[in-house]
Amino acid sequence: MKFLYILIIFFSFSLKIFACECNVPSTVEEFTTSDYVFEGIVVSKKYSKDYLTYKITFKILKHYKNGNNPKNLSFVLTIESRYTKNVTSCNWDVNINEKWLVYVNKSSDGELYFSKYCSNSQQINSPLYYRYQRWLDNVKKLKLDDFIYDNEFRTNFSVSYSPVDSIFKNGLKKEYDDKYIGLYLLIDKEGNLKSANMQNQLIPIYDSIYNLKKDIQIVPTIQISEFATDAIELILNVKKWEIRRIPVSKIPISYIQFIGIYYEANEKKWKYELR
Repeated sequence: MKFLYILIIFFSFSLKIFACECNVPSTVEEFTTSDYVFEGIVVSKKYSKDYLTYKITFKILKHYKNGNNPKNLSFVLTIESRYTKNVTSCNWDVNINEKWLVYVNKSSDGELYFSKYCSNSQQINSPLYYRYQRWLDNVKKLKLDDFIYDNEFRTNFSVSYSPVDSIFKNGLKKEYDDKYIGLYLLIDKEGNLKSANMQNQLIPIYDSIYNLKKDIQIVPTIQISEFATDAIELILNVKKWEIRRIPVSKIPISYIQFIGIYYEANEKKWKYELR
């Protein structure tokens, strides 16, 4: 028991342990912003002389983006944790004969790179999930501006929007029973506000191949509070919103913007939060 305790202490001090937290982007967003997306097998792995990095080469079995070339792609990766003794929950490595689905990006200096974490890149140990494989097989037919998006392709994460600020200054000053509501704003390709609704009023209709929203049905709500009525009426006065565009192509898209609206009774002010 004493020997085991000593071992635990030894490894606690000899290994630097870090946590890894990140959000994986949606498939459609990462695919759109990637330079290459391919399925390949590792045919080469060579360590650098200083053992700080290693270079892997994929033989590409199938390109899902940008034609059928090149036939091979190489990447320089950081050395494995068993050499560095820096253990993190993000540790990953690539080995000979492994099969991978890879989403490739290009750094500012033109170097190609990919990651297993914070990405849809993954080692393929068994056939991909059927719907995912069908998505990839049909992705070249995908017309991105045919769909309605949530947070995909969002570049502006500002917490305020000046047209809302000016409209809310003129909001009615009342004593409300309810003082908060979350609304989903449907905004078209020109940045026009088409509707403002509560979540239970929205029925999204998904495409069967890409699992993206191709339409949204709006159902009426029988009962709605006085506060909700006034909040919706208020936000409908903000006619114009950000025009969201697809990266690279800059094609405009329709999207849903969430806004939380609340009334501060003590200050008699309308406030909001964009998410």
